[in-house]
Amino acid sequence: MMTASSLIPRGEQAEPRRAVRPLMGSALRKICSAEAYAWALDQVAIVAVTDTKGTIVYANKQFARISKYEEHELIGQNHRILNSGEHSAAFFKAMYRTISGGEVWRGELRNRAKDGSLYWVDTWIIPALNRGGKVVGYISIRVDITPRKQAEAEQTALAAELRRQNEAIAHMAHHDALTGLPNRLLLVERLRYALTGLSDAAGIAVLLVDLDRFQDLNDTLGHAIGDEVLKTAAARLLKCCREVDIVARLGGDEFAILQWPLKQSDDAAALARRIVTAVGEPIEIQGHRIV
Repeated sequence: MMTASSLIPRGEQAEPRRAVRPLMGSALRKICSAEAYAWALDQVAIVAVTDTKGTIVYANKQFARISKYEEHELIGQNHRILNSGEHSAAFFKAMYRTISGGEVWRGELRNRAKDGSLYWVDTWIIPALNRGGKVVGYISIRVDITPRKQAEAEQTALAAELRRQNEAIAHMAHHDALTGLPNRLLLVERLRYALTGLSDAAGIAVLLVDLDRFQDLNDTLGHAIGDEVLKTAAARLLKCCREVDIVARLGGDEFAILQWPLKQSDDAAALARRIVTAVGEPIEIQGHRIV
């Protein structure tokens, strides 16, 4: 193995200007040799050589370091010992199709080390060809990109969390916290939208609903019971309406229903009758029967 000191003759590092001429001789030829390339590559990259079946016949120290296997443990093993389960069988079939055809494959792989930890490598697999052009083995050169992938994952998670928070804020701005129904703001937005698309073929109906004696109920049984009554009333209103209708809580015990599109004029009256019947049914809460 060529060492760093053998690349440049001793005593020539002190004065770079004087070192130019000696480098034009034997030292430069040493730098350009295959041994020098191999030594330099081994310092920074994960290198392995396999036969055509994927059996490892050479593994450098960088490979041993990142995989946490000893070099002698890797020799004779198939690369499948590093399989993390991250990639599909189709992924590896496409890879093999490329390299067995004599072409270089490039991609990112997630491997599993001996201790079970996972790491990512940017990978080049170069087919080795004999004089007849037949593939006789493969040289793989990898670079550890685990820190980059971890940073990307953190950025993705942060973006997802920010998205979730923004959606939650938007939802809170347009929905009632107690019942989950659209609030007055969202109702007005939908009503404006409906009015812009109003036509002779489809009308609009807005129904207002409030609960009789709700304030008395709050005063006598407490706000916790009152909240349950409101949630039950909201659920019953939703069951009375179509999915396209908007059921909103305006505040207190006041609700509104936007019925659109309205195909027939008596559809609103029919909905009103269903609401009166449904909301008028007794509610059983914590031993109290509320009518």
